[in-house]
Amino acid sequence: MRIIRVSQTASTNSFLKELHREQSFKESVCVIAEQQTAGRGQKGNVWLTEPFQNLTFSVLLPDILIPLENQYQLNMQLSLGLLKSLQVLNVPKLSLKWPNDIMSDSKKIGGILIENSITGTHLKHSVIGVGLNVNQTSFEGLPKASSLKLCSNTAFNLDEVLQTILHELDKLTEYLNTLPFKVTKRNYEEALFRKGVISVFEDLEGFKFNGVIKGVTDSGLLKVETDDALKLFDLKEVKLLF
Repeated sequence: MRIIRVSQTASTNSFLKELHREQSFKESVCVIAEQQTAGRGQKGNVWLTEPFQNLTFSVLLPDILIPLENQYQLNMQLSLGLLKSLQVLNVPKLSLKWPNDIMSDSKKIGGILIENSITGTHLKHSVIGVGLNVNQTSFEGLPKASSLKLCSNTAFNLDEVLQTILHELDKLTEYLNTLPFKVTKRNYEEALFRKGVISVFEDLEGFKFNGVIKGVTDSGLLKVETDDALKLFDLKEVKLLF
């Protein structure tokens, strides 16, 4: 995979999308920034990171041609690929917090943002943004944040971590074309943070309630069993408070 390094950019996703508009890449490309000043998370959340301590990068997958009804398979397979990469690096107690967070034990160590381009009934290409806390050790005001270094009690070489992840992401298209959707979904659900455990949630009105994560629908809605019903939630409709 071709790697393009930049010292600073507002957002690697935005940078890579503009570059693709100019150059029309035919193969996968990664853009990595030493410093990202206005990184974006899911639904416009801001992702801020300490310079030179973490990984902020984006990967373009051109011509993936996934049917729209299966587009959540990309999210699931990508999340599982990142988890597998971190397992290779011996990061402990890994899980996936719906919809796009990477967890070690009960701490967030990374996040994913996928932006798709659609043509007709298929995805045309995807830009995948990844933010991963690697060697940062201070997260003032963020009690649920952590890093690979804090979780593993060891410092990491950023390039080695990046290459380990990209090695797995290189297999994404193959997995998407060969692994049955049901297999990917089962593996994803097994990796869900706090699945099967009574947890506290908060809805859009600020109402807190107890529930148990049962899994996700084929389109990525979260399935939560409450006292009175099995409820489905889309992005931003519910917050898991643990």
